[in-house]
Amino acid sequence: MKTLFVDCVIVFAMLGMQGYGQQKSLPSPTIASVLDQQLTFVENDFISAAEAMPEEKYSFAPSSGEFKDVRSFALQ
Repeated sequence: MKTLFVDCVIVFAMLGMQGYGQQKSLPSPTIASVLDQQLTFVENDFISAAEAMPEEKYSFAPSSGEFKDVRSFALQ
């Protein structure tokens, strides 16, 4: 009788822990959500660069060294 009780406790404990270590799967991202996330990253980069450069220096373009005929900040 004692062995049957211990066996039942073990079985119920194993059944209870069966889903314990499993993680719920997240839904797959859609193409639109991935593209929206990438566009948001690029927008943030452009906005932060535009805010960091003073407006009067938008015509800046490096001219010395290997930077011959490069576009200005405004053209970029």
